[in-house]
Amino acid sequence: TNLDMGWTVAEAGSWNLPAERVDLPHDWSIHQKTRPDAPGAGSNGFFPGAALIYRKEIALPEKPCQALLELDGAYRNCEVAVNGNKVAQHAYGYTAFFADLNRYARFGEVNEIAITVNNSAMPNSRWYSGTGLYRHVDLLLLPDVAIRPWGIFPVTESLDSHLAVVRVEVAVQNRRACHAG
Repeated sequence: TNLDMGWTVAEAGSWNLPAERVDLPHDWSIHQKTRPDAPGAGSNGFFPGAALIYRKEIALPEKPCQALLELDGAYRNCEVAVNGNKVAQHAYGYTAFFADLNRYARFGEVNEIAITVNNSAMPNSRWYSGTGLYRHVDLLLLPDVAIRPWGIFPVTESLDSHLAVVRVEVAVQNRRACHAG
């Protein structure tokens, strides 16, 4: 399920300032004024960096047992929390990653997702990077036993003009134990 619509964002530590409603993808930096003294200088377009918190409430069904967020791009030093509990951290701003919500998710209820991005330590890139959730965020709801996201690994072992031999490894997650007890 795509979660791009209906987020709020505010600068971290600016609790007295109102949050802004945004849809993803969102780049905070491009909406700021350029500054000749910006730490990234010309390599970052003379834009300032910032630390931001994106928030959204999502309802989770009673089932399945597995709930993951897939973040396609968050620049940078990202932390993901569900219901106030940190569930993932990803420092690099250009690669996608998953956040496993299961430990703190309340299935059958509304849950608060908070995603912090911190691009305040500049310069940190050779080109304009932007700041924020600049790509899509999706919620993956999986059955108790499922192929792990990015869990299929094909390898060509041999290849000639008439025959190819391909080995495929599949990583499976089994969360049935989370129902035991």
